[in-house]
Amino acid sequence: MSQAEVSEWRIAVKGEQRGPYSLEQVRTMLAEGRLPPDTLVWKPGMANWAPIGSVAELAAPAGRAPAPGPAAAQPATSAPGLAAGAASPSGFRDFLAFRRMVTPVIIQVIFWIGVVVCVLTGLTQLAMALNFGSIAGFLMALGTLIIGPIMVRVYCELLILLFRIYDTLQEIKNQRK
Repeated sequence: MSQAEVSEWRIAVKGEQRGPYSLEQVRTMLAEGRLPPDTLVWKPGMANWAPIGSVAELAAPAGRAPAPGPAAAQPATSAPGLAAGAASPSGFRDFLAFRRMVTPVIIQVIFWIGVVVCVLTGLTQLAMALNFGSIAGFLMALGTLIIGPIMVRVYCELLILLFRIYDTLQEIKNQRK
């Protein structure tokens, strides 16, 4: 077996490419449970990335189920990349099992609603301040128009940060298994 065959395995976990690894390294990571079931693998000679459980050389050890379903086709190159943002084969299953959070997406929607509310409130305050000739009302309207969207953004970013911390901790936990 040549050196090229020994360390040419590449793995992709959650869209992040890693490697090259030897066949034995990949088998060890799989046996130790350090690779999630939706891991994709590739080596020179393979046309596309494939789920780790579907590759005969990496047959799942007893007691560990192979990865589900076929992977999205990737063009063959010297080291094919994964499409940015490509859904993993088990993405919907992760969603149904609450392993993938939808709240960050909802938080983004809430951000835009918050910005619209701040702008509309600020414009209403501005119109009232101009009608009544109130300097304090005018300054309050400008504050709402300028600082309101910034504060909504900061709040939403902090919430999303909490979810990203959670996701990172889950990945670390899965890698340590």
